[in-house]
Amino acid sequence: MRKWSFRHNGREYELYEVDLQLPNAYTAGKKIGYTSKLREILTDEEFKAIILHEIGHIENKFLDCLLRISVALWILTAPFIVFIDIRLSNWNLLR
Repeated sequence: MRKWSFRHNGREYELYEVDLQLPNAYTAGKKIGYTSKLREILTDEEFKAIILHEIGHIENKFLDCLLRISVALWILTAPFIVFIDIRLSNWNLLR
């Protein structure tokens, strides 16, 4: 794994290159990861665009939004799952 930093709009981001032969880039918290295959197949400009895209996820709190949506969906569906489980148990369909 190779670690380096990237500056954009006065902020510094940690980037990690993982040695994998699958082209991919992702964010984890405030860190950006990408695979060696991705770096290999892209030009410098294309790679920079991918990194800026990932920075956009961080700056727009994309992961925070996904977490909130996931929690909200769980809260909304949990009562129905419990209700269905109770109803099926009453019908002796689940054992």
